[in-house]
Amino acid sequence: MSCISWNYRGLGNPQAVQWGLALLWRSVSSITLLSSSQHHIDTEVFIEGVGNWRLTGYYGEADRNFRHLSWQRLRMLASHHEAPWVCLGDFNDILSPSEKRGGRPQPSRLINGFRDALSDSGLIEFPMTGYPFTWEHGRNSDGWVESRLDRVFTNAQWCTRFSNSTAEVLGFSTSDHLPILLAVRCFVDQRHTHRFRFENTWLREAGCRTLISDIWQLSPDMDVEGKLVACRTALKSWGMNLRLLHKAEMDESLAIMARLRGSRLQVHMDEFLRAKSRFFHLLNLREIFWKQRAKQFWLKEGDANTRFFHNAASARKRKNTIVKLLDDSNVWHDKNSGLEEVMSGYFMSLFTSHDCNSEPVLQVSPAEVE
Repeated sequence: MSCISWNYRGLGNPQAVQWGLALLWRSVSSITLLSSSQHHIDTEVFIEGVGNWRLTGYYGEADRNFRHLSWQRLRMLASHHEAPWVCLGDFNDILSPSEKRGGRPQPSRLINGFRDALSDSGLIEFPMTGYPFTWEHGRNSDGWVESRLDRVFTNAQWCTRFSNSTAEVLGFSTSDHLPILLAVRCFVDQRHTHRFRFENTWLREAGCRTLISDIWQLSPDMDVEGKLVACRTALKSWGMNLRLLHKAEMDESLAIMARLRGSRLQVHMDEFLRAKSRFFHLLNLREIFWKQRAKQFWLKEGDANTRFFHNAASARKRKNTIVKLLDDSNVWHDKNSGLEEVMSGYFMSLFTSHDCNSEPVLQVSPAEVE
């Protein structure tokens, strides 16, 4: 599930800031909307084998003069349900002076008011890894400010039920906020065989044309089919190494951004921007990869819909996956109870003759002449 908040300044009135919240989900047994406003989306989530729990996406009042309304809203939400609860989002508040760097110090009344609201709501901070400041403004200027505005809070029941969960501040974003990934560990391990595919991203690599040309020209005695097999083998190995190289470069770019994100030295800021540019180039290649997997060729490259293409590819994979089959005795079989035997038995029966008389056919068939 993803909970997203956004804000933008209106074109007609640049001083008017608009904001909103969106909640998107998949692979959830059911989700029920409990309440919503411009500042929150409160839901009850049910996952098969896990049970019910509560998820609230939150956006705090941006104007500090109305911050008390945010605190009252938290108290109100806490009084409605006693289920395991996680509340996450942009709270526009901090819990200590150390959570803000640059700009004017946060007034103590705001810090204490936020702390009291959390205590009254029974919420405790869920630990997050990653860069400590999730919001910034005015990078590369004297007015550069960073704050820890985005975070995850839970009640004690949620922590007990999901004790193996983790939260991470991701190291890149096109927004002035860094996204938070809350991992609730509910997954099924699946192993799949992989067939060869020519990747569209390879066309952007000079080594691809060189590799194919060398195989085609250096094997004059090999037929076309043999050359295609040789190209497939070479491209599969080359492509795997290329993916590993791109993964290493993405990790390196993320590491550089994480190391230099808070530095205000000009040389470090320049290096940060170079790493960010390289990272988004590699991210674009990954987008093309998932477009091909999703077979959404009607969209132009660069639409920045990587998540959409990933989900479309996953949907196709789920649709083409046979989980269980019904045999002739009306008994269901899965991969652990004879699924392969049901498949092979069906086709053996389909292509095996039963009580047929082939003599009329043989009578009219011409005999082979030596």
